[in-house]
Amino acid sequence: MNSVASQLTRDHQELHALLRGLAQDARAPLPGMLQSTWTTFENRLLRHMETEEQCLLPLIEGNDPKEVIRIRTEHARIRNVLSELGIAIELHTVREANINELIVLLETHAKHENTALYRLAEDRASSDDRIAQLIKHGVAAAAAAVSGKLAERKTSSRRKAASGVHKRHP
Repeated sequence: MNSVASQLTRDHQELHALLRGLAQDARAPLPGMLQSTWTTFENRLLRHMETEEQCLLPLIEGNDPKEVIRIRTEHARIRNVLSELGIAIELHTVREANINELIVLLETHAKHENTALYRLAEDRASSDDRIAQLIKHGVAAAAAAVSGKLAERKTSSRRKAASGVHKRHP
């Protein structure tokens, strides 16, 4: 797998970690933590899909238009689910089960992209360094935002553990 495909696959892993943190926040939300995690996750995921749509899909459209239609359809479905969850989070009605549904949807989508889309686009992107750099730049900018958020979550978890905030009482 070339560096572009590796970067996008790593991006999926980082998004998955952030999504798991979101599910954790839904179980025992601290004021503002769920909304903060959601905002970071949603922005990151939207940027990831835009990068794929603007940089990868045009690479394979001529060779595999059905695959492009499938990915665009999945992205539209994901955007709809994001919109619904965003509203539920703002209204404080979201449940962990809602987030777990998104986790399953994104895991299935990422698995398909990792095995199909990225392999199809890999040869084309690696033969055009300009495209590879554009993809890396889009993913790297989004990754920087999540790296900071994940570090913030670890620090917050340590503080909660030290203060006993996260302990559940029957």
